Amino acid sequence: MPGYEKKYVGLNTNIDVVLEDLKAFFTDQGFKIKSLNKKKGIMEVQTESDVDKSYGKISFIGNPNDYVARVDWEATLRKVFWINFSNKLHDQIKKNSNPEKQGEIKGESWSPSEEVIGKLDWRRVPDDPELAKLRKEAEKELDGKRSVLLAQAETYEMEGEIKEALKLYKMAIIISKDLGENVYAEMFESKINELQKK
Repeated sequence: MPGYEKKYVGLNTNIDVVLEDLKAFFTDQGFKIKSLNKKKGIMEVQTESDVDKSYGKISFIGNPNDYVARVDWEATLRKVFWINFSNKLHDQIKKNSNPEKQGEIKGESWSPSEEVIGKLDWRRVPDDPELAKLRKEAEKELDGKRSVLLAQAETYEMEGEIKEALKLYKMAIIISKDLGENVYAEMFESKINELQKK
């Protein structure tokens, strides 16, 4: 499972408030809060539909002045979302911290070779070079995947298998939104509306 973590020292972070802010954020993004344990500093979220599955676990390991903030995720389509979320988490931590002096931050990420990650004002290019690299790789991967899905959708459409074509166009919409390419998402939504009228 891919992930990202950063160590924070001396920031005196209000982790409970960070978790509450994240709860609201994920709800707005269409995720279900699977579990939230403020005492342990752990939150699990997921979204699941017939075209997309995405799961994330956010953990704060340590105490408010010396901890590791860790994000682990699994995603079929919304891979860029999780890289951008790692960026968002850092912003939430800074916003909800009250350091006595300049804190220390160290970060690292990982990605199994079979799954590459990589795009969020919280969609901005991550400051962390490792996250920026992962995002670029994920964007390239998802762009290729979308091309394949569209070719398959057109084939299904020509064969009269509209239900299968609709599913693939829905997947292309999710990828387009994840890449921040809303014009493409709107184009595929129009295509779905057109097919549903047939």
